[in-house]
Amino acid sequence: MGVLIVIGTAALLWVIVSRMMHPHPERAAAHAETGAVASFPTMPAMLTVPRHGEEQIRAVVPRSDGTLAVTLMAPQGGGRVVLWMPEQARIVAEFDLGSGAP
Repeated sequence: MGVLIVIGTAALLWVIVSRMMHPHPERAAAHAETGAVASFPTMPAMLTVPRHGEEQIRAVVPRSDGTLAVTLMAPQGGGRVVLWMPEQARIVAEFDLGSGAP
């Protein structure tokens, strides 16, 4: 039983060291993007997304390219999805979901 505990502990340590030495490619790419953004400290940041009328933000989903997919819904129905790049303070794309009225 003691031998199995020693082997299990050694295997766990090997996995931890192996992952520290060879990070996952997606994590490395995320760190590279973060470094690229940090190199432009003078870039203005837009902290609000333009809304039409009484729209409310329902969801914000970060994307791998640095943009945010923001879902805006109106109380009377309908809405839109906006791809927003906060680092460059601009809207990349907008998808209108319609008014929702028949």
